[in-house]
Amino acid sequence: TFTAKVNRTLGYAVLKQLEGMGLVLKTEEPGKVATFSPAHPAILQERVEAQAKSAERAAIALKSALPDLSSAYNLATGRPGIRFYEGLDGIREVLEDTLTAKETIYTYADLEMIEKYISDINRDYATKRDKIGLKKKALLLDSQENRFLLEGYHTKVTDVKLIPAHAAPFKTVMQIYDGKISYFTLGTDTLVGVIITDPHIYEMHKALFEAQWESPLAREL
Repeated sequence: TFTAKVNRTLGYAVLKQLEGMGLVLKTEEPGKVATFSPAHPAILQERVEAQAKSAERAAIALKSALPDLSSAYNLATGRPGIRFYEGLDGIREVLEDTLTAKETIYTYADLEMIEKYISDINRDYATKRDKIGLKKKALLLDSQENRFLLEGYHTKVTDVKLIPAHAAPFKTVMQIYDGKISYFTLGTDTLVGVIITDPHIYEMHKALFEAQWESPLAREL
């Protein structure tokens, strides 16, 4: 036994807190002073693991909420928000940011480069989009390869029009959705993505896309 150099009130307050955490066991018998004993040390490992899981859940929740929080902040301050990404994981994040879209996504895409560099990531993304019924309109170059790649491509949620193939290959994907513009490059081994949150840039690109979509040069499959 040992004597704690704290007053009785503080001592009981600390013991009550430790009891609530499961680190101390309280024994109380009628007519006797309550006694406290330490719980098995294994409880410390259990608490550490529980806190780690709680922190992981909080990190996931924050990651999910952060785009909306950033958008609200940027709108309130009048400054565009810009986020940069690199590598395959970065491209996945840029793509999957659109899965929270509350409107039809507009996109310009280079399917040949998508198939070459991120085919698995894109298939996983398209399957998720299909599952939640998230619509997309896509403008693509009218090439034999693109027509081949489009056969059976998630047609329930994807509306495609083709533009003349004499334009240079995009080597880029651009997506327009929910007040944002996202880009990622696919023309080199260095994959880079960016998401811009700004209402004016968004409205300009949305209007340009809609004009191109309605143009007689844009042909349906």
